[in-house]
Amino acid sequence: MADVAVRPFRPADFLVFEPHKQRDPLFNEPRRLVRANLGALGKLAAKTIARSTGVKLDTKTSLNHPFTFNGYRVDALWFTLFPSKKERERLQQILGQEFAEDLDPSYFHALLYGELTLTHFTLGIRISERSWWDTQNLLKSCKESPHVERLSAAVQPLVGYSMRIHDWQKLYPCEQMTPGMLQTFAQWFKPGEHRFTLFRQWPAQAPELAAKEWPAQAVAELEKLVPAWRAMAWSQEHDLVFRKDAGPDAGRDGASRA
Repeated sequence: MADVAVRPFRPADFLVFEPHKQRDPLFNEPRRLVRANLGALGKLAAKTIARSTGVKLDTKTSLNHPFTFNGYRVDALWFTLFPSKKERERLQQILGQEFAEDLDPSYFHALLYGELTLTHFTLGIRISERSWWDTQNLLKSCKESPHVERLSAAVQPLVGYSMRIHDWQKLYPCEQMTPGMLQTFAQWFKPGEHRFTLFRQWPAQAPELAAKEWPAQAVAELEKLVPAWRAMAWSQEHDLVFRKDAGPDAGRDGASRA
């Protein structure tokens, strides 16, 4: 099967987010074209990651038109890569059908993502504060041995990427995240209250974004993030929340925060 077609970014892709265009439905079509290219990039990344790592991810793009969900303003477009239906069903069995159905799988999980705004293109990992199983798993991964050593080994090679708690200004460069630094990070991070981001940004004017090699480079960047994603996100194989030795209040505390 041929790879999904995707093109490099153009200056006009960023200009659809100019302030006077964000609420104007006349720009829905230009935004749709940008969204389609981001969607193609997400599909190419999902296919490549499955082929190279065996990790199967689903993908989805954000809305390109003003709507209640985005506050009737489109100031960014993005794609997310999130756990496959099979993996989500494992979690659903634990959470219960009714609770799990309330969660948008493309938002309330540990996600790989790409986001375009007026000024930047961003690639990274994002975990919503409402994804309490993933935020608790991340916290324990930052604190407990041997998981903290595994996470440190996965994030330190990510030169140019940084970790952030919620929308705080302080950034934690990934290459500096030794096990000790991850444990320090964990002292400030509160599951159910804080979202988590690991990201790298390219300015809109960066020449590599317009190069013909950019789609392949962006996919390679997302592939590099997979070991870190696996070392922090909840999965049946990396369960630090619901396992029998995770502590009697692990799941209950998370549920109360959701």
